[in-house]
Amino acid sequence: MKIIAETDRLILREGMVEDAKILHRAATDTWEDLQNWMSWAFDGNEREESMHNFLQSAQNNSNEKVILGFLKKGGDFVISTGYHPCEGEEGSFETGYWVAKTHRRKGLAYEAMECVISHIFDHTKVQKIYIRHADGNDASEGLIRKLGFIKTGITHHDHIRCRDGEKLHTHHYEMKRQSYET
Repeated sequence: MKIIAETDRLILREGMVEDAKILHRAATDTWEDLQNWMSWAFDGNEREESMHNFLQSAQNNSNEKVILGFLKKGGDFVISTGYHPCEGEEGSFETGYWVAKTHRRKGLAYEAMECVISHIFDHTKVQKIYIRHADGNDASEGLIRKLGFIKTGITHHDHIRCRDGEKLHTHHYEMKRQSYET
């Protein structure tokens, strides 16, 4: 197990295939919300086998990092995040996250994502980090702005909500290395 970083309340470490059961449990508990906002949350992707395949794929891909956050006290799973290179734009990564239902609205996502952003800029040569959220995901919008990302645009009707197939707008943000370092 490779620990990425620690915060006051969290241990952030690379996800492993052995974490599939933990992700499955957390995703199942949070599934209704995930189906509203996450582009991968189609029926069946909450299964343990799907989580295993996701983690296995990331372990086999040196360009993709899956990072899981756990409480220091008690070891509860809190957040799934990570990063990967952006297609067609060298020197940039995309990140995202989802939070276990029982650990929302406690500042843990901010704590984790601030640490992940620092990790990306401190351990890679990336110049930009991108993040996005679907229209209506006000909690993510607030966190993204609080982290210091700058809105760069909206893509209309490109996010398919897994719950019902409705097409939502996607809001795009970026953070540049130089603005992070100042």
